[in-house]
Amino acid sequence: LPRVVTKPLQTPFNGPHTLPGRVQAEDYDNGGANVAYSDSTPENIGGAGRLNEAVDVRLINGVTDIAYIPAGEWTEYTVTAPATGTYTATFRLAAIADGRQVALTVDGAPGCTVTAPNTGKYQTYQTVSAPLTLTQGTHVIRLTYVTGFVSIDWFEIASGASTPAPTTAPTTAPIT
Repeated sequence: LPRVVTKPLQTPFNGPHTLPGRVQAEDYDNGGANVAYSDSTPENIGGAGRLNEAVDVRLINGVTDIAYIPAGEWTEYTVTAPATGTYTATFRLAAIADGRQVALTVDGAPGCTVTAPNTGKYQTYQTVSAPLTLTQGTHVIRLTYVTGFVSIDWFEIASGASTPAPTTAPTTAPIT
């Protein structure tokens, strides 16, 4: 008889995460390598979180995050959106170089991409946001660390689109 190999099932970890809401980066789905995450090292270099998995989770100064992320790694999260509409995706990120990007996809379709601010340290975080369209229901969000070497503490999805801060035109006095 041929041997039947079954692929591990992907299931939510501490979820599905209800939106609007915040998702801790280390709360990626269950299912293991190449199902719920992709990590290029065979062990958890960070030494925190789920130690039997390869996602590099660390705990520093009371903050648990995912770090030591080369380009191309990814983590997935099962979420439930209450309604179809435009949301704001906000990421708490740290990087020590310019141009580090994180792409969010929804059920395999493009969602949004953000560029991490160069914070000078992997433990100095800033937030960055982008609009995201979701349909009502349960979805799998994948965060792909496009250019790598970024740390992520959490991401959150809030109702409504973010509105850029208005810019004011310089005022000039009439010449008399």
